[in-house]
Amino acid sequence: MMTRRTALHLTIGLFLILVVLSASPMGCNSVPPPREVEPPPYVQDVSKEKLIYNIQLNVQNFASLQCPVEIRATDQKMLVPASAADSLRMKMGKPYEKAPNTRKLSGYLVFERQPPTQRIQNRVKFVGEIMGERVITLMAYDDVFIVKLRKANRKLGELPFSVYKGRFDPEVPRSKDSFSMRPQDIMNLFLCREMLTSFDLEKIKATFVEVWPDYYILSVLRVDPDRQNPVQLYSRIWVERHSLMVAIHQLYEPSGAMVAEARFQNYILHQQDSDEIYVPRQVRFIWPRDKVTIDCTLRTDKMSVNYKVDEKFWKPPRETDADVIQITSTTRGHEFTPVGRDAPQKPEEPE
Repeated sequence: MMTRRTALHLTIGLFLILVVLSASPMGCNSVPPPREVEPPPYVQDVSKEKLIYNIQLNVQNFASLQCPVEIRATDQKMLVPASAADSLRMKMGKPYEKAPNTRKLSGYLVFERQPPTQRIQNRVKFVGEIMGERVITLMAYDDVFIVKLRKANRKLGELPFSVYKGRFDPEVPRSKDSFSMRPQDIMNLFLCREMLTSFDLEKIKATFVEVWPDYYILSVLRVDPDRQNPVQLYSRIWVERHSLMVAIHQLYEPSGAMVAEARFQNYILHQQDSDEIYVPRQVRFIWPRDKVTIDCTLRTDKMSVNYKVDEKFWKPPRETDADVIQITSTTRGHEFTPVGRDAPQKPEEPE
């Protein structure tokens, strides 16, 4: 027979169970609301013809550029102390961390496309300076190029610079034992000139598109049925699907090796009369064979687009303070270094 005390204990126990159940997540009123799933990024579906037309239109509207640039040049072939503390450890003969040699430069980028009636149709000039001293000059007039660099490991009594001259033939493989960079790469990468109908490649120029979740990859092929290898890759252009802007541009030599690459970010729309031109604020040029990277931030607030370039910009660098060297596909033993080696900068402290 249940006593009064037993009944009281049961009542208290049932009450506690109800309290626990009401506070438990298992209660129907305590179920959290369903998580909102973020929609996938918007991508545009376009045909190959529309993709090519967009690139061609931007190139055709882009006749010239004059722009100051902030430069960060990195030479991965040369390792230096990673910080001021590592530099001190090196002087004391202690183990230290190394990093690729990097320098901050200021300079300018100028290029100009002229109509076929002109003797010189394509010109580009890229200059980098440290504290007002010019340490790198890259120039090209159509297929002629001039590169002026501060000497690496300059010896006492030697001239401080080297001037390299040559002719660029995209059908000839570049040297593997000397610097493979060509100033023409800068203009070709920046403008995607191979997409112009006037840009000839072998007997036939062909294209095909790969569709990826975030990119269209447009491959440009040079085709010659009379050649042993009739189809060769000339370039790949990576176009972001959400903006239809060129994100990556890669150039290849006939052997199939990639010789130059550019990556573009932060486009701005530049209005020139009735033409709309998209200009990237940030560009990274990469020459994998030379192990050199040049990051450029364009000063778009001081940029001039499609204005006639003053002829003074096209004056070649002086050669009185330099050894002059002719560069061919068989040239050996010369390195492309945009940072110089005879006057290394003090390593930067990590931020």
